[in-house]
Amino acid sequence: MTRAIADTVTISGGALIALVVLGIVELGLAIYCIVDIVRRPAVTGGHKWVWIVIVAVFNLIGSIIYLAAGRAQPEAAEVRAEPEPEAAARGRAAAAADLLYGPPPEVTDAAAPEAPEPPTTTADS
Repeated sequence: MTRAIADTVTISGGALIALVVLGIVELGLAIYCIVDIVRRPAVTGGHKWVWIVIVAVFNLIGSIIYLAAGRAQPEAAEVRAEPEPEAAARGRAAAAADLLYGPPPEVTDAAAPEAPEPPTTTADS
């Protein structure tokens, strides 16, 4: 089939395939840009319909311009300082252990439990 089309347009089969692939890429890029414009909360200039027209009319160049300059950067979200997941998990585990077994006894260096004396054996002879 490509050979029949290539004969009618008088270009080689390889060039025709390259044009078809380029057309598919161009169409895919335009669809991606239009979907991105619709989903994005804000675009540069504030009018989404203008960017849709630019992408639709100027296909490849319009898509490249939109991707380079038309996408408004989202405002920086306020960053909250949250505990690290591991520290939070340790805290929850400690709270669960305290709930089940009671709080751990207070241990200080002076009141540290001493190791028990090893048993001594007396030899009766």
